[in-house]
Amino acid sequence: MKKVQPDPALSRAALLPLALVLVFALHYALDLSFAMSAAASVPFVLLFVLAPVWVNASRNAFDRDAVGLLAARRAVGLGPRYRRAFGLRIFGSVAERAARRAMVAAENNDPKAARALFRRSVGGWEDPANAPFAVKVGLAHACYRAGAHAEAIIAYRGILDDRGPLPRVRQRLAHAMLEEGKALRDAIEVIDRAETEASDPTELGELALLRAWALTELGQKKKAQRLLKAHRDLDTELANKARGACGS
Repeated sequence: MKKVQPDPALSRAALLPLALVLVFALHYALDLSFAMSAAASVPFVLLFVLAPVWVNASRNAFDRDAVGLLAARRAVGLGPRYRRAFGLRIFGSVAERAARRAMVAAENNDPKAARALFRRSVGGWEDPANAPFAVKVGLAHACYRAGAHAEAIIAYRGILDDRGPLPRVRQRLAHAMLEEGKALRDAIEVIDRAETEASDPTELGELALLRAWALTELGQKKKAQRLLKAHRDLDTELANKARGACGS
């Protein structure tokens, strides 16, 4: 089976035509011998051959250092580190470069930029379905955080269809559906599934408050108020947003 790859970088593809142009220019325009003209093009050919090796080394080094920076809670260092990944930046594919830049933006609280870059990364594949799963998850989360709820719904459903349950994916899907104000009963079904998969007390409390939000929109305010009362001490951004939507 042919290995699926992202669309190649144009910078590498241009090296051989440039080498050929250089040979003809030196030989015919400057009247150098063909051997000397060909020798002058050798660096371009070598760079064409070695570019994938440089890209792999540069990409792997960036990914390794990124893990260390995130573990040390130094996301601010990701941008400068990416700028030093010269092999990746010069000869990496559009998909590879955009995915790393998207991660930098996402970790530095710029979801709108992250969303645009993750979309560019997905689009850098001949068939977007072949984009890495991590990129698809990153796009879904970036859409959610950027408030692009309709797009987040599509992305999260695709993730669930592809791999099944992941932490907080159904919760965020339900929240996005409530923000859109459509398919409220479907949102409750998503919450039902999420509650069977969740074990964290905070997540379960947030799911209960999302259910209260949906029930309020459906006119079942007494049930909603009981849930609001049961989780009145939960203080998270999502919990407070749900309370606000319920008028509490």
